[in-house]
Amino acid sequence: MTWRGYLDPNPRARHLIRLRDVLEAAYAEPRLRALLPFTSHEALGFRTTIGSSGPTLGISVVPHGDDRYRVVQHGCELGITDSAGAVALVLSAWDGASARA
Repeated sequence: MTWRGYLDPNPRARHLIRLRDVLEAAYAEPRLRALLPFTSHEALGFRTTIGSSGPTLGISVVPHGDDRYRVVQHGCELGITDSAGAVALVLSAWDGASARA
């Protein structure tokens, strides 16, 4: 699915409604907007190439209730924060992973 599909979710797709704020915040960030969003187990992730088996950042954003999001990288929690903070954590983790590569 494209960014447009995620930002205009079907009201029956409850997980997309719960991710709405963080989807909008991620789309507003040019570096993340250049990636391909995907959801799995109600978590938002990002692919670097087209295709369901393409490489991912290994970073997930999971709704945590009350407009908060849990950011996880390879199973390790990076923090629980609002949508802007979640985007900042994703970018920070991505930068850290890129620096180690």
